[in-house]
Amino acid sequence: MRNKIILLTILILCLYNFCPINAEEDTTYQSILQYSPEELFQKAERFKAESQEDSAHLYYSIILSRYNDQITPEEGKLYAQSANKAGVICYYSGNYTGAFNLYIEGLKIAEKSKYVEYMPNLYINLGNIYSIYQDYEIGRSYYEKALNLNKQYKNPDIDFKILTNLVQVCCFMKDTQQANKYFKEIQFLHLQDSVFKQYFDRFNLGLIYVTDNQSSKGIYYLKQSVDYCQQYINDPAVECSSLIEISKAYQQVHRLDSALYYSKLCYELARKNQVKDMLIQSLKDLSDLYERKGDLSKSLACKSEYLSQNDSIFNIREFNKIKKMQFLYETEKTNNEIAMLNKEREIKALRIKQQNKILFSIALGLLITAAFLVILYRQKRKLQETYQDLFQRNREIMLSEEIYKKIHLRSEARIKELENKLKELQPEENIQEKETDEDDKKYQKSNLNDEQKEILLEAINHVMEDTLEFCNVDFSLEKLASLVNSNSRYVSQVINETYHKNFNLFINEYRIKEVRKRLMDTENYSNYTIKAIAESVGYKSHANFVLIFKKYTGITPSMFQKMANK
Repeated sequence: MRNKIILLTILILCLYNFCPINAEEDTTYQSILQYSPEELFQKAERFKAESQEDSAHLYYSIILSRYNDQITPEEGKLYAQSANKAGVICYYSGNYTGAFNLYIEGLKIAEKSKYVEYMPNLYINLGNIYSIYQDYEIGRSYYEKALNLNKQYKNPDIDFKILTNLVQVCCFMKDTQQANKYFKEIQFLHLQDSVFKQYFDRFNLGLIYVTDNQSSKGIYYLKQSVDYCQQYINDPAVECSSLIEISKAYQQVHRLDSALYYSKLCYELARKNQVKDMLIQSLKDLSDLYERKGDLSKSLACKSEYLSQNDSIFNIREFNKIKKMQFLYETEKTNNEIAMLNKEREIKALRIKQQNKILFSIALGLLITAAFLVILYRQKRKLQETYQDLFQRNREIMLSEEIYKKIHLRSEARIKELENKLKELQPEENIQEKETDEDDKKYQKSNLNDEQKEILLEAINHVMEDTLEFCNVDFSLEKLASLVNSNSRYVSQVINETYHKNFNLFINEYRIKEVRKRLMDTENYSNYTIKAIAESVGYKSHANFVLIFKKYTGITPSMFQKMANK
């Protein structure tokens, strides 16, 4: 923290002493502290647009000094951009270690802030640093990371940067097949700025041809890229890239004079515009070319300048620092991922344990339910079998009654004859009727003899068997006595002595028989409800009817009807 404060103070003093100040810009220490990160970022962007790189870098650095763990993800986006932009300034000034450090810092902030769509920019810049140090394999891996990450956001401008770098790094690695593949992918991109695409189409195509040992074609396209750059882009760094590759192409075909010419052009342009990496590369090429031509003095002069410049920018110790920073970053990232995976594994194990408990409870519940259902099914099956047996018995009883009825019809003439005799033998005295359903003792004073009883019984059976009078709601003992030309006392006596039941039980038996017939008669009564059939045989109360029906048959009317309809 102390080092940060000292660094910030030095930077502010530098800004105060060296940056241009006008009436509109207040760059005092107090005013800078009052600026919000957004205001600082806007000022940094303005300085950068005005080519005041040092001032822009200072403001980006002040923004980064305010970063802490309490920053929201939305605020983190500004800090990630500041780190990247400050890194780019370091990169173009030749401070590759500083640039790498800032890119890594930006990557950490972007990851923490979930600013994934910006991460391809940081991966591209990290790849550029490794490519500068000619570690093309790692550089390529960063470009490929950027390409894969950008697929979900489909930003064609970012894709163009990535694919262009991949074409070049594949050429440097002599992988022309992949270079061609990436070059073709560029042609399908829809870009807003077509100027750079036109340049890099020529440059990349020339590079591919040279790598594929088609030097003449390669030189042709590389020269076209130089002309296009001078006419439309006017960027010394871009032009130097083409010039240095033309020189290499001429060296490949042993045209040393042409190679020397283009290396000199690159050297002069890079020296004039302080393009340091191109200056170093051109000095190395000039030293080699002069040596091959036998001009040792010029070769040594170029080599001396090359070593001086190279040590200031590309010394091996700095490159090792970069690799160490990258290793530490990857290690930290891996450790964080391992910690996260361990935490997820613990959560998953706990969740699995809870799920196992739930599954065990569910399985136990299902087992109990299954056992209950099996028992219920067996009981239901037994009950169904019992109901079916009762239904069959009722059906057999009905058939027996039908047979009995047919036999009874044959003796109908005899019944009529007996009825006539009954009238002749009827006692003249007026017997006072008294309704009662007690046992046989009350009939001891009755004047009916056995023959009269038999005749009266036949008449009663005729009414009950051959007519449907009992189906009337108002059917009673008196009504039956009237139908058989007798009195209620004698009728009750005959029923009690013959069937050992009172009149109500006697009439219920006939009514239930008729209900069974109608329930079995699906052709005529299938559309009737149970209640309607009960009312049709003389029952007023449906609930009372159900109880009586079950008492006589053993099953409910609805169950009987269901079986009859099968």
